[in-house]
Amino acid sequence: MADLLVKLYELPDVHPLVTALHAQGVEVRQPFPTEKHHLSTWVLRHFSESWAAGIELAVGTWPARCYIAVRRTRQQPPGDDPYDLPTEELLGFGCYDVSARGMFGPLGVREDWAAAESGVRCW
Repeated sequence: MADLLVKLYELPDVHPLVTALHAQGVEVRQPFPTEKHHLSTWVLRHFSESWAAGIELAVGTWPARCYIAVRRTRQQPPGDDPYDLPTEELLGFGCYDVSARGMFGPLGVREDWAAAESGVRCW
């Protein structure tokens, strides 16, 4: 697929979208450095080796040069143990400044989850 050029300076306000996703239990955040291996394995399984290398590069910098979308699979930890955190399901990722400074990508979203299915529209 050829590269696409997008005028990023004319995008709509992102806050309504983030609020709507949050109401559905979806969080958009930067990944933690300790998640690098898990993310690259997921990207390799669903996309390609070069994209997996790209996400490793993006997560290996500080701050991370990517964002991930995750959905919590349960709201409350089952017990009183403070180390029993809610688990998350990875829905997608978007990286920037990986192939070149000022370039966006790679970007990937699970095939079985899309904005149209969630009722949230990006634009």
